[in-house]
Amino acid sequence: MELGGGSTTVAIFHEGKLRHTASLRFAGGHVTSDLVHGLQVTQADAERIKARWGAAYEPLVSADEVIELPPVPAGGLRQAPRRLVAHIMHMRLQEMLELAYDEVGRAGWAMAGLPGGMILSGGASAAPGMVELARDVFAAPVRRGIPADGLRGLTDRVASPDCSVVVGLALYGARQVALGGGFGGGGRSSPAMGRVLAPVRRWLQDIF
Repeated sequence: MELGGGSTTVAIFHEGKLRHTASLRFAGGHVTSDLVHGLQVTQADAERIKARWGAAYEPLVSADEVIELPPVPAGGLRQAPRRLVAHIMHMRLQEMLELAYDEVGRAGWAMAGLPGGMILSGGASAAPGMVELARDVFAAPVRRGIPADGLRGLTDRVASPDCSVVVGLALYGARQVALGGGFGGGGRSSPAMGRVLAPVRRWLQDIF
């Protein structure tokens, strides 16, 4: 399940093959909008609050924690329970997960038939407690997809859930080229294209 800022996508894999995909109507941007209205803050402030104080699973946050909110015109500093932030996020993210669960059922699958469980990716999946919330909704194994294997160089720049799909596609494409499969055409390419791709293939083999 890819939880991005502007879209949420569900993909079902079984026995190494993609079986179903769907796009849901809610995404991480809706969580930010909920915080804007619930806390009476700007979009930019809501993003900062979400990143610093946010939590996807309300029980993880102590009822005693209080955070400072940006002041409003003609007003002083404001405070709010951190659990209010968690509650707002929990409700919206739970709704998104429940929509994903329903989509799996509509596609004719059950989590019991998907022993690999669920992998979360995308920026919204990085919120603390997201794995715990997803486990509650799906009653199945859940983990974050964080790219790590097969990477070199500035790996810390991409070792986060919001980069997992992009990195995965890049690695898949690189390995296809390195193995001589190319893209499309059933793995066949012209001799001229083979000569062009040969140096690239050797370079990718050295990297991966």
